[in-house]
Amino acid sequence: PILLLVVLFLFMTAEVWQVSHDATPLGFFVVVTALIGFSAAFVAARASDALDGVSEFASWDQIHDLARSTSAPDLPLTAPPEPPDLRDDTIGKGEVSLLLWVTMTVQLLVVTTVVSLGFTVFGALMVRRQTMVQWTELEDVDWDPLVAVTLAGNEYPIATETVLMATLLGVFSALQFAVSIMTDTDMQTAYFKGVREDAREVLAVRARYRRFIEEDGVS
Repeated sequence: PILLLVVLFLFMTAEVWQVSHDATPLGFFVVVTALIGFSAAFVAARASDALDGVSEFASWDQIHDLARSTSAPDLPLTAPPEPPDLRDDTIGKGEVSLLLWVTMTVQLLVVTTVVSLGFTVFGALMVRRQTMVQWTELEDVDWDPLVAVTLAGNEYPIATETVLMATLLGVFSALQFAVSIMTDTDMQTAYFKGVREDAREVLAVRARYRRFIEEDGVS
């Protein structure tokens, strides 16, 4: 809630609108992409505690049960009685890290999109042409909104600056979402529960495949 109030305050600040007006497409794209990518990488790098023990399995039966729940092919194995040791599976751990990064990136993009759409609608309803021209130091002859809807005699425009502002503030909200995941224990537990299950499935499938290759090589 506090972040939303801060973001709303920034949305109504003329200087920030001037920044969005002066931003180049390439610069804006690089900044937004970098912020989301770095945020996702930060969470993935700091998630070791949340994924602690994800590579530990009590038995091969547990691995078989997890692997069968996926779309991976069923491999005939003569598994040894001792539990598998996956500590040296660096490729599997890399795949888990990639899975975590991709999952986090998708979540951040969803947050960015939802918040951006909300602020775009808010801007169209609340920031009128006269205000936008004054804030961005545009000339009236340069006024060319992306969309302008007239209702009850009033124009409700969505300009390029509106979209850029909403997107930038959406990214800031996504950053806060990433920070909250890493600082709020309850939120972290709920978020990583699904990721943890997916990671164990990845490692289980890899363990079966590696064991199958070993048995095939022995035979």
